[in-house]
Amino acid sequence: MVKFLSSWVKNLSFSLIVVSILEMLLPNNKTKKYVKVVMGLYILFSIISPFIENSDKIDFSNIDTYAEAEWNTNIDNKKIDNTIKEEYLKRLKEDVTKQAEENNSQIYENDDYEQN
Repeated sequence: MVKFLSSWVKNLSFSLIVVSILEMLLPNNKTKKYVKVVMGLYILFSIISPFIENSDKIDFSNIDTYAEAEWNTNIDNKKIDNTIKEEYLKRLKEDVTKQAEENNSQIYENDDYEQN
């Protein structure tokens, strides 16, 4: 696996260096953007091709455990979100009740209100 990754990084580094040099040598004209697209596709191919070529050697058996762990994390996050939402609503209700009580006491203390 280490040999695979080291060769992949070497090939990718070589590709990036070649593309950088070619980009510096390109003249500023209308075809430059098309050449850049081709070079970008070359880099993309350099990134993906080793994984496609060695797909039979790469072990994907632990993907299920990773997906299950991710699923459980999402469920835990939803529980936490619901707890936070419930606590927020509880405190909001308390604050609104407190403000209403304060406003009612101020209204009743006001003499102008009692006359109307």
